[in-house]
This record gives sequence, C-alpha cells and structure tokens, in this order.
Amino acid sequence: MQKFFSIIMMAVCLAPTLSMAKPDEALVYEKSSVNVSSLNMEQILSRIYQTQALAVPEELEHISSAPKAIIQVRGTEKEQYLLSLLPVVSYKNTSGELRYLLVMQKNKYYDGQIMSCRACSADADMFIFKQIDGRYYLVNSKFNMTDLPGGDGELKLDLEQVSKNIQAFGPELTGSYFEAEFSGAGGQSSSGWYALLLAEQTPIQWVFIGDAGGDTSSFYADRPEMAWTTTSTLKVIPNKSTYYPIQVRYKGVGAQLKKAEISYKTFEFDRKTSSYIEKKSVKK
Repeated sequence: MQKFFSIIMMAVCLAPTLSMAKPDEALVYEKSSVNVSSLNMEQILSRIYQTQALAVPEELEHISSAPKAIIQVRGTEKEQYLLSLLPVVSYKNTSGELRYLLVMQKNKYYDGQIMSCRACSADADMFIFKQIDGRYYLVNSKFNMTDLPGGDGELKLDLEQVSKNIQAFGPELTGSYFEAEFSGAGGQSSSGWYALLLAEQTPIQWVFIGDAGGDTSSFYADRPEMAWTTTSTLKVIPNKSTYYPIQVRYKGVGAQLKKAEISYKTFEFDRKTSSYIEKKSVKK
C-alpha cells in the first residue's frame, strides 16, 4: 500500500523580524473572583486584561469583522498587540454544565502594522466561562498560546468545526477537534488534525494530532497520472484512559490506482510531552 504522504511547507517571512520581549505568562488575579456582565471586548479588556484599548488604525479594520483592540503589554513602553475577539462557542462539559469558550487572537503590532508573513500564524489567549445569575465567571484561562496553525497572520481555527465536534476526550475531559488546511508554493495542499482540550482544572491545550490529508493534483497538472489525493475522518475512541485514543481513517486515490487505498492510524496522548503520538502496530 502506498504510504500516506506528508507535505512539509517551508516559507520565508515577508515582514521584518523584530526582537520583542515575551509577555507575562498570565495576569495576576484570582480566577474565582473574575466575572463580567457580558462576553464582549469592553468587558474582557477591563476585567481580564485590566487595561484600556488604544485606537485601531482604519487600515486594520478590514482584516476581519471581529471586534478589535490594541493593547500595550504591562511593564513595557513599546510592546503592543492587536487583539481580535473571535465568536464565542457555547458547549456542555462532561458533567452536562454549560460553558462558554472565548478565543482572543493576538498579533504583534508595531508602528501601525501587524507582524505577519505568508506562513506566520497569530498567538492566542483562551478563556472558559460559566454563567451564574446573569454574570459570566472565569473557569479557566490560558495566555500566550503559540505555535498554532495559521498563515498570513491569522489563526486557522474553524470555530464551526469546534462547535460541531465538542465531545468527551476523557472521562472528565471535554474537547473538540478540527482540520486546518495549508497550501504550498507549488500548488499542492495538505491538512492536519488538531485537538482543543478544554480542561477546567489543568491548562487548556491546543494539540496537533496528525496528518489529515493532501492533494497534489495542482502540482502534477501536467502529469495527472502522478497526482495523489488523501482524505480522512477522525473518531475519538472512549475507553478507561484519562485521555481517550483517537483513530484516523485515511482514503487515498490516484497514482493509477484501480481502487482507493484505505488505512488507519491510532494516536494516543502522551502526558509527559502533552502531545499525541502514533501508536505503532505490533507485528505478530
């Protein structure tokens, strides 16, 4: 069986690289005391970031329809970020309690521009809230999440997929998964599966699971007999583990095959590295 291919994209940033200090890992507050009347930008800035927004230049408003604000990092004079508030996702945790996931996209901002390039993603802060008597109380938060899938300074985070795929990722762990797609300079495309682990007592995690698929039909436009397309579906397998294993079913077509090739991979969560690792099959 032809092996499922994996495309590794390499790109050179188009914007200048600036040396900027890393923001504090988190602001100082007691989570249990933080609450807001609404999950809007004004309330989040005031109660979570504890700062007032700076004016957003008109030329940056077109980037997306998301509410935006520019903030200055505490203790610095020049380090600033453009924040974009993504749509809130409501869901029920493994105990059946209603929760609200809030994702704040963060772009480094300097001299009127955001720091971006074709292969550059944004950072993110994530928050989980619960509602009590009409107010939203902070349950968990994770600041300065980096190495996230994205491009052109935007996160590749499909919140519709996240909302649709919310389920148990462990007996006491709620999570979701989504597929992020990427394109190469030669026209080939690839995609990966990512998990969003919405823990409430331990850190929120955004974890790469494994390859999702790829398509080389554009790359081999003049040699269609060489083209290969792989798609996949993902399934969480409940068992007695703290983190449920994940099975991915791959379907490959092309390259003069008479029929589609089907293969499976199982990924297990490694708590030491906080990553999913492919489970190797044991030969008998």
